[in-house]
Amino acid sequence: MYETSFSKGQELVAQRMVKEFIRLGHAAYLITSAYHDWEPVVSEEEISKHAGYAHTFDQRLGIPVLRVDSEVASWPPRRILLRNFVGVLTQIVNDLKLNVLITHSTLWNGPEDVAKFVVWNRRLVREGASESPILFCHMSHFQEASDERYTVEERTFREVWSRISLEEILRHADLVLATTPIEKKQMQDLGAAEGKFLLYPGGIDEDTFSGDGEKGLFKNAHGLPSSASLVTFLGTVEERKNVHSLIEVARSLEDEPNVRFVIGGRMEGEYAEQVKKAAEGSTNVMLLGEISEEEKARLIEDTFVNITLSRSEALGISQLEFMFRGVPVVSSGVGGQSWVVRNNVNGVVLKGPDDLQGATAAIRLLLKDPKRRRKLGKNAMQTSSQATTSNLVAGLSKTLMSKLSKLSGVPPLGGTRERLVEARVKGKERLVVTTKRLVLYSSKGRKLVTTVPYSEIAAITRRAKRSRLVLAIGVLLSVAALTVELMVPAEFGSFLGALESSPLVGSSWLVSIGVPLILPLVPLLLAIVLFWTKVKDGYLIRYGESKNVFLEKEFGRALRVADTFSPKTLLQASQEDESA
Repeated sequence: MYETSFSKGQELVAQRMVKEFIRLGHAAYLITSAYHDWEPVVSEEEISKHAGYAHTFDQRLGIPVLRVDSEVASWPPRRILLRNFVGVLTQIVNDLKLNVLITHSTLWNGPEDVAKFVVWNRRLVREGASESPILFCHMSHFQEASDERYTVEERTFREVWSRISLEEILRHADLVLATTPIEKKQMQDLGAAEGKFLLYPGGIDEDTFSGDGEKGLFKNAHGLPSSASLVTFLGTVEERKNVHSLIEVARSLEDEPNVRFVIGGRMEGEYAEQVKKAAEGSTNVMLLGEISEEEKARLIEDTFVNITLSRSEALGISQLEFMFRGVPVVSSGVGGQSWVVRNNVNGVVLKGPDDLQGATAAIRLLLKDPKRRRKLGKNAMQTSSQATTSNLVAGLSKTLMSKLSKLSGVPPLGGTRERLVEARVKGKERLVVTTKRLVLYSSKGRKLVTTVPYSEIAAITRRAKRSRLVLAIGVLLSVAALTVELMVPAEFGSFLGALESSPLVGSSWLVSIGVPLILPLVPLLLAIVLFWTKVKDGYLIRYGESKNVFLEKEFGRALRVADTFSPKTLLQASQEDESA
């Protein structure tokens, strides 16, 4: 990726991808420029001391970063170019023994030079000069050249770059990652073969956005009333995002006393200054600037609705993050947004980025109809549930393992030595994932329950588990109650007499006839209600000849990690129901 960032979608996807690969037990690095959000973070002198790249662990990003000698391009705009990259990449691959290279974005020399390097490497392998084949993946995060967004000079240059450079990149890539089916079709139009694709819609950071978030933390920290309905935008404040129009929507809703517009994200260039000026004097607009991941999570938790009027989007990772926490989205519906947000299903799709009246009307409707907002939010959560980084990288890792294993002389990722990869705790159960097996402990991790080698697992299926023990207890209690009625009729008759004499109940046929019939059934009826409502959602692991073990849904992430180390697909998509 050509730079690192705390707020930009493509950069976040690349950074989270590296972090998740490392968590899966792979050696992974982010190769990038000397820049973070357009500011240099390492000097040319530092880079020159280490054969053209500086190898550091970035504490802020939480990943190892290889920063290469680079410069901000004079053309094309908004891009950074890596200097002498083929030579530096040769050194990096030799030093770190890399066998997979994944490039991100378009219109810069990284993907072009990697394609040259990989094709060169393949020729060296064929001629016996190298024994280390390289797997090449590319993720364009593609946005079509548009007359509305670009000048004629930039639009035509982008079209030429796609037809010359991107077509060659796609032709030589072993795997093409597409953010949406829309982007897949665009890549196919540029010549990418059908068998090369893997859908990779963004990547939500579960560590930041999972869990039972506490409401009100953001509002309290910023002096907002608890009753405030936050209409939130998160992303870089730049022209493409059309943030200026959000200020106009905010003005049209000044008559709604509880509505507050919150705009968070890095402020870039002259356009950001225009947005600041437009927001001056607005009583319902808050400009935050760049915020931390923790602050972002608190803001999302307190948000009523997310809004984006962007003019161009490959996907919209910010929207997926809001949806993951049950927040509906009002979207312009451009690019990949038309795939992520479905009108009146998980959000509201406007007529385009200039449909300000539609945006205003959508927000007013959700304010007046909380039930509708809850329904859209619930659907939004379901839509985004599979777009987590752990889920996407688990699938990508498995695909890469399969492809690498087919290359002559290359073992699958992960090697043959067993390594501890993941450990998860839920209640009194602790699940340990290694590169070869699952190990389950109970009693807070002190007692071994079972060990399950991946080779013995037949399948892992989603399971809704109900307790038959509850029904059995209900039956026993009902039988006991009926027995009491029959065995001690005199005492039971006295009990009924007491009920009839009570001023709260009084004498009626319901007491004399209904109570003897209904009372013994009460335990059974309660047991039936509990049987159908108290459901444990989780996973059933079938292994060995006829063994199985049930794990609650909180272990899903660990099981997806385990799935990447098995030669066959273990996790099945179907949902089963079981009484146990």
